[in-house]
Amino acid sequence: FQVLPEYKPSGFPEYFCSFYDTTYQKWNDFGCTHPTHNESLDRYQCNCNHTTTFALVWSPKVCQCNTSEVLLPNCTCITKPKGQEWAVEILKNTTNSTVIADALSVYISAVAKTNETVNQNNFLTVDQIDYYVNNMTNVNVSRNTDDSILLAKQPYQGNNETILGASFLTGSGGEIISTLNVSNVSQSYLSAAAIVSDKSLIGATSLNILIIDKPTTYETVSNSTEQRIASSVIVVGIQRGDPMPAPFTISLYFQVLSDFEPKVPADYFCSFYDTSNHIWNESGCTKPTFKNSLNRYECSCNHTTTFALIWLPKVPLTRYLNSQDIASL
Repeated sequence: FQVLPEYKPSGFPEYFCSFYDTTYQKWNDFGCTHPTHNESLDRYQCNCNHTTTFALVWSPKVCQCNTSEVLLPNCTCITKPKGQEWAVEILKNTTNSTVIADALSVYISAVAKTNETVNQNNFLTVDQIDYYVNNMTNVNVSRNTDDSILLAKQPYQGNNETILGASFLTGSGGEIISTLNVSNVSQSYLSAAAIVSDKSLIGATSLNILIIDKPTTYETVSNSTEQRIASSVIVVGIQRGDPMPAPFTISLYFQVLSDFEPKVPADYFCSFYDTSNHIWNESGCTKPTFKNSLNRYECSCNHTTTFALIWLPKVPLTRYLNSQDIASL
């Protein structure tokens, strides 16, 4: 059997030499050997011990790694340090958007939830991650793992569907947000989400979003000793064909992650990473409001870049009061 182009599966298939079981109305590989691939002729070969209706059938291959490993695009597992090294080397040497998506997804998983020290020689800066996310073009891909969701998609998908953003829930993974599910997602329990207004997508050719569930490598990126990250990180980029972009609005949703929850009274700020000054900056973003029913902070910003919910120790009121004011309290 040769795999026909119109039936070629995406992802990682596992092939079976099968016959059609008319009793149960499904394909069954009983009585047939496991197919072997003849690379020189690009075909699969097998033997069966009966007659009936045969075909080469595929099912998705289950690819899983242990907690100290990361999964590569070819469905093999390697240690997280090796995965980090592999990803950075790939990113240095490719401009292919699909390959960038694969490598960036592997990198995020390689540096997440590990007790091993991040190899500084294979470390991506905030600027570099932002660059790779923004430079995925002419592609329609998404990558969803336990540690992140990454998408680069044409906003207008047809059939009255427009891609608006993405969300992530710790322990469950990510979800693409479109006009078909935006009302449900925005009212759902989630760790982080970004939703771009449909008017902001006028003239856009690609909407690129990365949500990093637990961004431990972002904890020390600020030059300010007081700024602390409290949430997942959201990176947003837009490719445009229209030289006159529409006014931009993006709604952001952040839950304070237990790993980053402050131990002191804190004020929260919806912020972007200012690459010029290497600090978190709330310019262009509204002050976050807390939605008690969904245990999250919500805000909006008028630009794209790398976003997070940042906390600062709450300033005592007495710092702004003179002795007479304090006495009257």
